[in-house]
Amino acid sequence: MGYMRIYGAITCNDVSSITEVSASSHAFGDALSFSSKITNSSVQVDELAFSQVLPKRAVLSPEQMVRAGLISDPAEAFRFSCFVGSGANAGRQPVSCPADLRYDPEKHAIKGTHREPITGGKWFEVVTETFAGFVAAPSASFEIKTVLGEVPGDTNTSLNNSSKTFELTNTTAPMDAIHTEGAPFLGPGVIRVFQPATCC
Repeated sequence: MGYMRIYGAITCNDVSSITEVSASSHAFGDALSFSSKITNSSVQVDELAFSQVLPKRAVLSPEQMVRAGLISDPAEAFRFSCFVGSGANAGRQPVSCPADLRYDPEKHAIKGTHREPITGGKWFEVVTETFAGFVAAPSASFEIKTVLGEVPGDTNTSLNNSSKTFELTNTTAPMDAIHTEGAPFLGPGVIRVFQPATCC
């Protein structure tokens, strides 16, 4: 019986993510900022795909933002900033965001691939700025999620994905109703609207 010696190395790493939202409560049209911090606690990760999955209605698509009057150009819907750092209390160093960072309309998500090494104890963060959408109830809670792609050698996947909950609230406003000839008359009252509206 013979044997062979096989030489090589097994690479292990441990990535995790933390999702944060700028404030716990927002109303329609408010500035909304959320971030995904991706940390590696062991060895090195050379490439990492990630997504920020957005809640429908609470974060509108670029086309919906244009129709709602929040922006005039769909390209203005999302603005990105990226940072790197080391340790829990280290300063954030601005870096260029991934070249493929973009909004994916099919997934209603921000997607990108970080292609710079993340060595043990260091992190990469992407901050996305947009506008809060709407909710049909007086208030409701929504989640923004960070989802990491597969990482070869990842020893613990339980903390790869993360989420953060925020509340979206409504305001009501009285608005005069104009009755047109031939339409059924419902009697005097007010119309309650859940976002700015113009009636003529």
